[in-house]
Amino acid sequence: MTYKYCGTPDGPKSHIQDGEDCSYCKDWVKRGSPVITPESLAPKVAKVKPVKAKVKRARVVKEREHGTLPGYRQHRKYGEPVCDPCREAFNADKRAWREKKRANGELPPVACFPPRGVRVHGNRRGAQQHRRNNEPVCDECKVGERAELNASRAEKRAEASQ
Repeated sequence: MTYKYCGTPDGPKSHIQDGEDCSYCKDWVKRGSPVITPESLAPKVAKVKPVKAKVKRARVVKEREHGTLPGYRQHRKYGEPVCDPCREAFNADKRAWREKKRANGELPPVACFPPRGVRVHGNRRGAQQHRRNNEPVCDECKVGERAELNASRAEKRAEASQ
């Protein structure tokens, strides 16, 4: 039987698998193509390495060093909620680190704006806080906001005229 693969490397394979003879493929093999035998068509057996069973080791849980920075890290490492003494030790350590960095000039000084929730009055930020909280803007904030806007417009005009 003639296959569409006759004269190609797949042709003799097909004939050998079906147990047929093809003069065209025999000539093709004689002309210098690679030798194909039933043994060469046998599936290659992959060498399989034996799989070593992984032994799960029991985790050695150390007693926590409560009230210290290593204790805080141990809580975090083992996914436990951090106890109050360890959290306080961590906060104190971070506070000391920030103070040291600020003394060296590596961190900016403490922020000059008020903490969250503290109202600012008499300027643009105060008016924005009123609007954000859906409150009427007080007179002090209206005047301060208007003064800031007028000052910024005057600066822009001065720059444009130069």
